[in-house]
Amino acid sequence: MVTELKTLLIQQMVIYGLLLMVQILQVVLCLLVVTVRAYHDGLLEVIQISSHTVMMVVAIG
Repeated sequence: MVTELKTLLIQQMVIYGLLLMVQILQVVLCLLVVTVRAYHDGLLEVIQISSHTVMMVVAIG
């Protein structure tokens, strides 16, 4: 009885772990897609320029 419960618990943990991994992969893929789209739209350049400007202001300050 106890061993059956343990195996069930382990199976549930494995399934939960796999689902969690899938969710993390989906989030990573979404971020990649957003980054690629932003890069194609030239938004990434704007972000880089603004970050450089902030760095310059911080350096001068």
